[in-house]
Amino acid sequence: MKICGAVFTSPISISIAKKHEIPIKSKLANIFNEIKWLGIVYDESGIETCDALIGFVLTGGTEHIVLSHASKVKYLVLIYHKYYNSLPATLEVLPVLKKMGIKTVTLSYEDDFLNKMNVVKSVLYAIDRLSKAKFALVGGISPWLVYSRVDRDYLRKVFGVKIIDVPLDKVFSMYKDTSVSEEEYIKLIRESTSFHVSKESVSNAYRLYKVLKNILKEEGRIDGFTIKCFDLIPVLNTTACLALSLFNTRKDIIAGCEGDIPSLIAMSIASWISGRPAFMGNIAWVGDNYVVIAHCTAPLISKYHLYTHFESGKGVGIRVDYPVGEEVTILRFNDSMDLLRIGIGVVRNREWSKQLCRTQVEIQVSNARKLIDDSIGNHYVVIQGNYLEHLSLFARLLGIRIDII
Repeated sequence: MKICGAVFTSPISISIAKKHEIPIKSKLANIFNEIKWLGIVYDESGIETCDALIGFVLTGGTEHIVLSHASKVKYLVLIYHKYYNSLPATLEVLPVLKKMGIKTVTLSYEDDFLNKMNVVKSVLYAIDRLSKAKFALVGGISPWLVYSRVDRDYLRKVFGVKIIDVPLDKVFSMYKDTSVSEEEYIKLIRESTSFHVSKESVSNAYRLYKVLKNILKEEGRIDGFTIKCFDLIPVLNTTACLALSLFNTRKDIIAGCEGDIPSLIAMSIASWISGRPAFMGNIAWVGDNYVVIAHCTAPLISKYHLYTHFESGKGVGIRVDYPVGEEVTILRFNDSMDLLRIGIGVVRNREWSKQLCRTQVEIQVSNARKLIDDSIGNHYVVIQGNYLEHLSLFARLLGIRIDII
């Protein structure tokens, strides 16, 4: 992604701009190593084509200058400050930028400016990676996902995402010809807090991980995949839970369940923005001020236990003990991918139940009932840490509505 930086000033304020240019340039260069610096911009000439432009609106009288240069960028970050009519100019130009369809966000030049720019950097990185992403749909979409479906052409148009299909027959065929040694999977058993399945079950589940890894490698660069996992069980007598957990733990390829493409994209965005593994789970229960998210595929971010897959009693399901008291972010897209719901909560203590999927994360969150009263589907993504600012910025840059719970 080509990122440019500039200081916008009126022609009568060039001397003021010269005093401010060096510190602004220095701060941006410390964050963006390869930024293309456009310098002091005071007229409508010398327009540069950039993927993203970080423009410091230094003075008033710059509205038309900002518009001319913004016309050649995909994403615009406008920085305003307290003096020289910076904010008035920013407010005047914003609605016109919106009418022009230029994806714009504004930030203030305050004491935490560097932190804000680090957020911008993470978000631009995620947007850039998503725009080049290639995802695999293995086996199709599970039939019970009646809401969580999205048009591929729309995905390509809005996000740049490409989806390819991989048949399950390819998985079945390669599984027959793949073997594993105890040395490959024994560490998973040794490092588990408790172990409730046979070594053979772990061996078969790890074997499926190898198969999926090899198949995806054959397809070239794959950023993530989602699999119609329940169709594996009657044929292979194992599940993909351990495989998905390992992919997400190692963060090389994002892995989702049940052919849920919107959740796969949410997982990818959250993981790329945060640098942390994402967990996709069911909304297993909702209280007045908490939600329980459960699935058998959590990444190995803490103490873990090896069980069977919950519904089938086969394969290997992962129970991960998410640290109590830790702040987490939950998120989900609606079916048209034009709304992103985000919630911030705290993991709280919970008595583990055999009657739910193996990893059970109880999260204290305000307005939890909204997940039922205004449902946008089942699967939600969990990421460790508070990434509300990052995800909100991501949504604003792509013109996606934000719904905070």
